[in-house]
Amino acid sequence: DNPRMTLRRSPLLLVGVTMTTLVALLYFSASRIMSQGFDRLEQQTADVQLMCIRDDFEAAEGQLEVLGREWANWTAFYEYMLDRRSDFLAENLSYQTARNAGIAAYAVLDTAGRLVAGGATDTLAGAFAPLPADMARGLEAEPGYRLVNGAPAPIRGLALFGGEPFLYVSAPIRRSDATGEPRGTIVM
Repeated sequence: DNPRMTLRRSPLLLVGVTMTTLVALLYFSASRIMSQGFDRLEQQTADVQLMCIRDDFEAAEGQLEVLGREWANWTAFYEYMLDRRSDFLAENLSYQTARNAGIAAYAVLDTAGRLVAGGATDTLAGAFAPLPADMARGLEAEPGYRLVNGAPAPIRGLALFGGEPFLYVSAPIRRSDATGEPRGTIVM
């Protein structure tokens, strides 16, 4: 062998292997750093989106609670729970009012938890439809939606009916000045 050829080849081989190793090391390091950065960015984005969803949920829940309390603390509604005039709800809780307020369904329960009246918005018909059977059964069966032992139990939350999530609020039905024994519960 020619010693000059070996001498020339050795430094080139050494430089080539070193460069290849450095480039590979740089690639894997940069790749890992970028991946961690993107993972952190994705996590931060998901956290912000979850906070926005939570804030929207709480705002909708608060608006629904205000609406439920307005309806529940109304003397005419309080009197309806005694006389049960059939035209009262038709005159006072129209489909358009419910739809504009974002109410998908409502139920009126007496103090024993029996369904007095209720309806679900039917956007195709543009009117109230009867409450879905599973929703009516669930409202009557679950004491958490109504008055328990005569004590008002205003609650709000999220429930599943027919596999669909519903944001709801319930409030005891009282006079406009919030006096008198509750005569039932409205759930919206």
